[in-house]
Amino acid sequence: MTDNSGNQGTERGGRALEWTIIGSLLAVVIGIPAYQAIREAQTGNVPHLFRLFTTKPTKQALHAWDQENRDRSSIAKAVRSNSLQLQYDWFGDAGAKAIEGTDNWLFYRPDVEYLMQPTFTDERFYLGSFDTVVAGKRQNLRNPLVAIRDVNDQLAKRGIKLIVVPIPGKPSIYPAKLSGSDIAIENSPTLVLLDSLRQSGVATVDLVHALRAAREKAPVDLYLHRDTHWAPAGLAVAADEISKALLAIPEIPSNSNPSRYGAKDTTIERWGDICEMTSLPNRRSIWKTESVVASQVRD
Repeated sequence: MTDNSGNQGTERGGRALEWTIIGSLLAVVIGIPAYQAIREAQTGNVPHLFRLFTTKPTKQALHAWDQENRDRSSIAKAVRSNSLQLQYDWFGDAGAKAIEGTDNWLFYRPDVEYLMQPTFTDERFYLGSFDTVVAGKRQNLRNPLVAIRDVNDQLAKRGIKLIVVPIPGKPSIYPAKLSGSDIAIENSPTLVLLDSLRQSGVATVDLVHALRAAREKAPVDLYLHRDTHWAPAGLAVAADEISKALLAIPEIPSNSNPSRYGAKDTTIERWGDICEMTSLPNRRSIWKTESVVASQVRD
């Protein structure tokens, strides 16, 4: 006689595993949307799921519905935020939008990636793009000079002078706070753009060298520590450089009345925008607000 009990047990175990997988799949496919719909109905809103059946089935409409569905999902928000917090607690990774530097500084990750990418004068910059015909000439619209030159020409025909002022990101001015050591700025993508614009006859203001020079002399930091924006000292440097460029234009009068205005020091508390972009649940306990003294202009 042949004992088939082992084979039967294996078959029952296999079927149990199959039903477990099927049940888990149905729980995800049906259970999560149903839970989200119930949550939304409890708050008095029309469940987003129902809009799928009233939305015109175009690619753009369905993509927008899917994106909104991801943003509204309470389960996804809970899982995403908790996983981000664990990622930071275990590995010190501040997420897709932020990089933590030295001295508790935060940097906007796209600003850092910008410095590592090839400039628009490098053929690698145009990988995956294609040329098109603009005003009878073949141009690659990814080239920033195409749009800037066109705007400059259109404004010039109307008697308006264009001055391009690229705003340097914090990593360009404080690389040592990011990597622990200073780096040269000769190959900065922003400086390459400024040089190309000048050669094209477009007026520019170079804030990169001005802020770098001020960094060596300024007693306070030029950027907020956990924010993408300037600190008051950085704003003063930029305002000075831009005003010099404007006053050098003959058509602009320089006989303004500065005595009409006064300045009053005021202390403000700034919660860094990069802190907020990390979306970490515990971000308010990890980073604090930054106190700075700003000069309020009064009329």
